[in-house]
Amino acid sequence: MSELKIISIILLFVITFQDFRFRAVSWYIFPALLGLYIADNYLSNGLTTGTVFFFTNLLIILIQLAGVFLYFILKNWGKRAQITNYLGLGDVLFFIVLAAAFSPFGFILFIVIALLSAILWYALRMVMKKDKEITIPLAGIMSGLLIMVIVAETFNKSFNLNSIVY
Repeated sequence: MSELKIISIILLFVITFQDFRFRAVSWYIFPALLGLYIADNYLSNGLTTGTVFFFTNLLIILIQLAGVFLYFILKNWGKRAQITNYLGLGDVLFFIVLAAAFSPFGFILFIVIALLSAILWYALRMVMKKDKEITIPLAGIMSGLLIMVIVAETFNKSFNLNSIVY
């Protein structure tokens, strides 16, 4: 396992721990991870392909966030919509980090699985009813899943979501 992956796993574990424990993540972890994944993306795919992958994924994020924002405007029509009550800055920053970590196909696949995992986590918390107000540690869930992806890539060299192009 390369040094980049080991450092990445450590930082991802910190995000997972902080988000589940405190529902907040230290902001300085995100630029560090972004730098690691940009370097890994360019080393794996080259400058041109890596740049296309990154900006394609950023466009996907923009479309998703625009859709979420529009949903909350329509849902709270006539009221003041506070999207920050539903989606934290750490979650948005982590989406940007993920944009550098995956090819567009791998990114979409990972986001779908991560969001389904978050829904499952939320449903389990609702059934257990431990909290009156349930919040979803989205960045923590996605970090935990990304650790699993990195470990899977380490043991299976043909599995690489950063270079999948379909």
